[in-house]
Amino acid sequence: MLSSAILKLNRDYAQLGMVMPLNPTAEDTAKIRAWTSLFDEELRDGSPHHAQAYANYGMLCYRMGMLELGRKYYETAERVCQAESYGSKKGLK
Repeated sequence: MLSSAILKLNRDYAQLGMVMPLNPTAEDTAKIRAWTSLFDEELRDGSPHHAQAYANYGMLCYRMGMLELGRKYYETAERVCQAESYGSKKGLK
């Protein structure tokens, strides 16, 4: 059992490649529901893993053929990473 949110997000990201969201089975649909629930939880709770959750949504959108939305999620993940990196560097001064 994984207790770390980042490990759960990474596991789900890896498993996204194993489902066929364009023609999902009942099992795939259940997995997608569980993944989006985790992603939403990470975005809602002020988690330090916002960027990873956005990137996971981006991958899911790409896999589902929603390329433009997937690109937007990845761009959001990149902006979050840049903002967090800037905040970390600012605190070192």
